[in-house]
Amino acid sequence: MESVDLLYVHWPTDAYDPGDTLPAFDEVRDRGWTDHVGVSNFDRDLLADAQEVLDAPIVANQIEMHPLLPPTGAMLSYCANHDVAPVAYSPLCRGDALELDEVVAVAEKHDLSPARVLIAWLADQSVPVVTKASGTDHIEDTLAGLDLELDDEDRARIDGVERRYRRFDRDGSPWN
Repeated sequence: MESVDLLYVHWPTDAYDPGDTLPAFDEVRDRGWTDHVGVSNFDRDLLADAQEVLDAPIVANQIEMHPLLPPTGAMLSYCANHDVAPVAYSPLCRGDALELDEVVAVAEKHDLSPARVLIAWLADQSVPVVTKASGTDHIEDTLAGLDLELDDEDRARIDGVERRYRRFDRDGSPWN
């Protein structure tokens, strides 16, 4: 492989220094080893700092998103105003979101799987999704979620999930 389409700066830790890290991403892009630079799990402040340091535009910010940790309007607005695509990872919350009463009710209404409903809910917000799939059936089910059009009642039901839960902590490990 000569290059990758998108290279991410993954979840910065306390040792992260944008002035030390990000110029290397510019160099990788300048050498043609990647076409685009993205970030993962950057809040608005980290994203703004990265944009000041990088010469390359940041094209994506990969963020944990699902009904238990919905995308905030502030983050979506920031991304939209700065031409950064928010990209959802863990849209099923490792299966936890599949069992939410609100999601199950919408799935039953449309006679579809809860996974399809969750993908449709994010797609409805113009958020691309990165999913994990264990086989062809899961991949097809996930893609079929892009065809579901949620109505106002469906969106309100899923948006009404009150419980909040972050599945991954700062080192990327699942919370137990």
